[in-house]
Amino acid sequence: MRHARFPDDRFPDDHFPNVLLGQCGQTRDGCTGVSWDSSALSEDDLGTRNGIDLKNHSYIDMGSEQWDTKFPAKEVQFHFMLYIQMQLCERSLKDWILERTNKHTSQNPYGAVDTKQTLSILHKILKGVEYIHSRGIMHRDLKPRNIFLRGHNYHVSIGDFGLACRDKMMDDKEKPPSTSQNTGSSHTAGVGTFVYAAPEQLEGSHYDSNSDMYSIGVVAQELFQPFGTEMERVETLGDLREGKVPDSFSQHWPVLAKYITLLTSRDPALRPSATQLLQSELFSSKDMVIHGLQTRVKEQEYEIVQLRRQISQLQTQSM
Repeated sequence: MRHARFPDDRFPDDHFPNVLLGQCGQTRDGCTGVSWDSSALSEDDLGTRNGIDLKNHSYIDMGSEQWDTKFPAKEVQFHFMLYIQMQLCERSLKDWILERTNKHTSQNPYGAVDTKQTLSILHKILKGVEYIHSRGIMHRDLKPRNIFLRGHNYHVSIGDFGLACRDKMMDDKEKPPSTSQNTGSSHTAGVGTFVYAAPEQLEGSHYDSNSDMYSIGVVAQELFQPFGTEMERVETLGDLREGKVPDSFSQHWPVLAKYITLLTSRDPALRPSATQLLQSELFSSKDMVIHGLQTRVKEQEYEIVQLRRQISQLQTQSM
């Protein structure tokens, strides 16, 4: 704990003086600055650097016994509190997915997916991951609950860096080749959330940012695949470890299904990076949006047929 000393008769008992961190001296607004080892005196009190002029025109030297007798010092303890200001995020991607599922009433689960909007969210997530990886950092726990959306434009923020660490593999590329048989860097094994964590992240300790891309593949599947139950979700996402993408999903999103298969490959070298995905046909063409719109048209046509059939049945019953 730091201390400062002040003359007893210069401050009332209930006065708590300001302390300025820096060199001792006068501030711009006329307030006397007090450093850790200096005494607090107003500008009018300071006659010279080494003494003070009293009202009877006598002079007391600051280093004399008379000074210590007239202005006895007292200690004041200063307590500092650290405040951390954090951004308020309205909801997580997990919340958004649940809201979308609850609002959907169509029998076809894919009807809940707004292709353009969902593809835009995936694009923003990849931009964030691209930046994280460019700084040599692995997140190691990418999942909908750690991705946050804000505003009507769905501004994306990636949070919860509690498991994040340096990409040691990237660091090793900048070092000269090792002559040891045990080459390669290691990370803590078994970290992350099981459904979203890459196999090598759970099973071993030699992995790099490609493990994050496995998580992105699972998140992409969940973004475009609405689930009716939690068990259906766990089973479908778990099947990705075996390279299984639902046939219905591949029919609706053939381009996306191809990249999800690559992202969830057991071989990390086959997984595209965030930069490669951003430059891929997934975002460079309009096929995804066109296909999504065509799917919605077919679904609406089916609903119209069903409504007409119900109307016809009601008319028949009323006769």
